[in-house]
Amino acid sequence: MRKNTVFLLCAIFIIALAVRIASYVVLVGGLSDGPIPKTDAVEYDLLARNIKSGIGFRYGPENPPTAFRPPLYPLFIASIYSVFGNNYTVLRMAQFVLSAFCCCIVWYLACLLTENNRRVAFLAAIISIVYPSMFYHSGFFLTESLYIFLILASCCALARLQGHASLMNRLLSGIALALLCLVRPNAVFFVLFLSVWALLVFGNVKKAMGIYLSVIIVFLLALSPWMIRNYVHFKKLVPFSSNGGINLWGANNPRILGGGLEKYEAWEGGIIYDVCYLPGSEDLEAEWGSKDFDQFEVDRRCRKLAFDYLRNNPQDIPRLLANKFKRFWSVEIRNNPWERAAFILFDQGMIPFAILGFFVSLRYRKPPHLLLFLLLSVQASSLVFFANTRMRVGIAPSVVIYAAIGFGYIFNRMPNKRDKITG
Repeated sequence: MRKNTVFLLCAIFIIALAVRIASYVVLVGGLSDGPIPKTDAVEYDLLARNIKSGIGFRYGPENPPTAFRPPLYPLFIASIYSVFGNNYTVLRMAQFVLSAFCCCIVWYLACLLTENNRRVAFLAAIISIVYPSMFYHSGFFLTESLYIFLILASCCALARLQGHASLMNRLLSGIALALLCLVRPNAVFFVLFLSVWALLVFGNVKKAMGIYLSVIIVFLLALSPWMIRNYVHFKKLVPFSSNGGINLWGANNPRILGGGLEKYEAWEGGIIYDVCYLPGSEDLEAEWGSKDFDQFEVDRRCRKLAFDYLRNNPQDIPRLLANKFKRFWSVEIRNNPWERAAFILFDQGMIPFAILGFFVSLRYRKPPHLLLFLLLSVQASSLVFFANTRMRVGIAPSVVIYAAIGFGYIFNRMPNKRDKITG
């Protein structure tokens, strides 16, 4: 790698890190603040503390083992706590560093997908510095920082696989995809969509399915330690987590469409996340708060309620999908006017350039279809489960690189002074 490239990537990392720290301190709060009450962050923090203390993946010494949350993010926090103590400042800084490093990975991924177009790669890296979905949540104790990093890692491995289907690239792709699903299980949509991507990029059906199935085998092997642990404890096959039915019912129920959701304390951005607020589940309130509640029975009942509701009320499905689609692409609820301005200017403002970049990329000898399938898979999962700006972070790499291609096309079309002189 040339020295000027290394220098530019270092500069991008330092600027990105400064932007992330400053934006959190100015817009959100102090670096030493604890998790926000009544959010997922409280559970992740608690699980991490118990892992560090040797209690294991459970909510307390008297609680049974759990698979309610996917394991990788609590393990990530626990690794930080094990070295630096339960220090929120250090954890935030680690996530800021990881998020800033993602800007450099964006550069590398853009090089892989655009046949080493350095202009587009640096434009993508620069956009990723200020693109809110790439970093807004990095100061919170939520999965986004690790999730985006693993999306980029998976896409880099898959892009290399597209160029050369070696055993190493298959191994890296399968492992990265497994880790991604152990952070957010809805990433399994991406894994499934990759079957179509493989057919498109490898052409020959036999070759495409052979490569895809080999990646899936590695993917399942990488998941096996977590699945074996769950089978030992629960005598059930649990590949990711035990909250799929709850999330499905939380985002697909009549109260979502009924209005007046402010009266439900458990309403948050397109989902009712406390099962006792869900119609048909009220009798589970006492069990939900008990240390002995059966997470699998609760999940099974919620899944059945969701399927029954959708099957018996098909007229509600278009409204549910329309609301989710609108929420996915909106600024959503941003109380701080500066946050709203940033999302409108940089997040939504990139969409027209990304659309242009998508159509320009179709002219490439090898179009970056991986970005398209990432975007489609995240959109599909948000329509099945729930949609908000937290869910939209999954498409950030696609939007950033497509927008860079769009900007690169615009810059190439602009006349320069030399053209005017010689013309």
